[in-house]
Amino acid sequence: MLYLYGAIAASLAMDVLIKMVSDSVHTWTMVALRWGVALLLLTPFAIRQFTAADWNPLRRVHFSRALLNVIGTFCLFHSLQTLQLPVVVTIFFAEPLFTTLFAVLLGRESVSWRGWIMTFVGFLGVVLVAIGDPNQHYELGSVLNGHAAVAVAGAAAWGLMTVLTKRYGGAQSSLCLVFWLAVLTSLISLPIAGGEIFKVSPSDAALIAGAAALGSIYSILWVAALKVMPASLAATALYLTLPCSFIIGFVLFQEIPTGISIVGGFIVFIGVVSLTNDRLRAVSTQAVIKIWRQFS
Repeated sequence: MLYLYGAIAASLAMDVLIKMVSDSVHTWTMVALRWGVALLLLTPFAIRQFTAADWNPLRRVHFSRALLNVIGTFCLFHSLQTLQLPVVVTIFFAEPLFTTLFAVLLGRESVSWRGWIMTFVGFLGVVLVAIGDPNQHYELGSVLNGHAAVAVAGAAAWGLMTVLTKRYGGAQSSLCLVFWLAVLTSLISLPIAGGEIFKVSPSDAALIAGAAALGSIYSILWVAALKVMPASLAATALYLTLPCSFIIGFVLFQEIPTGISIVGGFIVFIGVVSLTNDRLRAVSTQAVIKIWRQFS
């Protein structure tokens, strides 16, 4: 459980550090620095553990993952600069809803009627979080200013990346996937960031470097946790990120979400939890049927 809780803490801490970066730093600069530092951290592990086949970057899965990761990372960092922390975490918490939708659209999975209802409920919650309370002066990235739409696009990009990873990345090791993700994401984002990278203050650079390190720690601890515990237990523990984000946002940034956003967050939570449990029951049932057929 220490691996799992460590992964959750690292993920939330990364979001906090990015949110603390000054507004003068361009989003593309943060994306480039975040994955550039991650590449430096991952390279020694790749040199020690890669096989000859792992050094081949010319695989469709690497390029598709990198493109979607660029979109997802940009949307996350932009959202952290413009929205409340709990709002951002809530919207990205809905990533499994997009994963389910894309898995069905690509013809890889089927969803029960209960799963479709929970998916619809979850998306309804995302809409409420995005719109916020129109009677408040603080705009939670409403449809008009587009900030929440950017966050939704990021969650969708990472949801699609999960589906493509499962479909095309099964033969690749976790380190191979993460390493080439860092390489290609850096190659895409560095030219876009351009000379703005050299204008970052030492304090902001330290925050971004810390966020990059925490992101890498999250990936390592998450994989380690999945190796020693059931995926269902790991998924359940991730539900802690929502209440933790509300507490952190209030304590560190004095952020008080509006009533509609809180209701929307609760609806997203219910939708994702119910959908996850429904999918886990389906997988368990299929496994039992498969075993029964083998011995019948």
